[in-house]
Amino acid sequence: MKIRSKKILASALTLSLTVMSAGTVLAGDWVYGGPETTSKWWYRESDGTWPAEEWKEIDGVWYYFNADGYMATGWKYSAPSDSWYYLDASGAMHASESFETGYLHTDGAWYNAVPCPLSAYTVTDQQKEFWGQQLVKYGLTEDTSVDNGDGTYTWTLYYDDTTEIPNLYYSLLAKMVFTYNGLHADWTMENHTFTMTVRPREFHTTDMMSVILPPAETAPAESEAPAESGPAAESGPASEPDDSAGNGPSVESDAATTDGPAVNPDSSTTNGPASEPDASAGDGSIIDSSAPQVDPNDPAAQVAPGAD
Repeated sequence: MKIRSKKILASALTLSLTVMSAGTVLAGDWVYGGPETTSKWWYRESDGTWPAEEWKEIDGVWYYFNADGYMATGWKYSAPSDSWYYLDASGAMHASESFETGYLHTDGAWYNAVPCPLSAYTVTDQQKEFWGQQLVKYGLTEDTSVDNGDGTYTWTLYYDDTTEIPNLYYSLLAKMVFTYNGLHADWTMENHTFTMTVRPREFHTTDMMSVILPPAETAPAESEAPAESGPAAESGPASEPDDSAGNGPSVESDAATTDGPAVNPDSSTTNGPASEPDASAGDGSIIDSSAPQVDPNDPAAQVAPGAD
């Protein structure tokens, strides 16, 4: 009987431990470390593993971890959804936030204030005005590409930590639409340098840039020097010249049409990115989308994940 009692007690203890183990979820912890030159935060699961090349929700906040398992910061591109996301210095993904040239939806995805044109032949007046201004801002009014001699052309833009990277990206795409008639492009983003290599199907046969760029300012015509023989010649023009001439479009954009995405997003997706991102850009591009908001080499400047 004693032996039987011990067996029953042991079985009960085993069952109790099994149930407790199944109902207990051990939390992971944040670790700051890695090679001295690239020390960053990573997340250690309770079993000793770590997330890599994936989104993860921790304490109600979404984070992205790169291929090496380090937490990303700055602007992050997701190829499957073709969307940009913003991760602050603590790694937290932002949502429902407005920027100068666009906004982040409830699921964190970026939407342009005005949709990027898909064709040079179907561009709207609103797109002309908005994206024409963006091309001027980034110095894309002229052809600054490098001919690689193999049918491809490389465009290079530089940015800093204040640059709205999605706006830069779509501005360059707008430039491509008005330069080439069909194209394939690969791009990289690292060390504050954005590079896009394009293989165009063909160039536009006409100057399509004149369609989108605002007209250049022209100085008023100089009047002839007044004749010295008589007061009539010294009286000057009968009226002042019109200073508004040559200053670009005077029509203001309709604010009602500049807010919101071109396609109504699913407002029910409020829990992080719409889909798991791919490490590549989809077309063989190598992506490094972490434009750090703090110096990654300075431990003192690091913001702990989840910190306010």
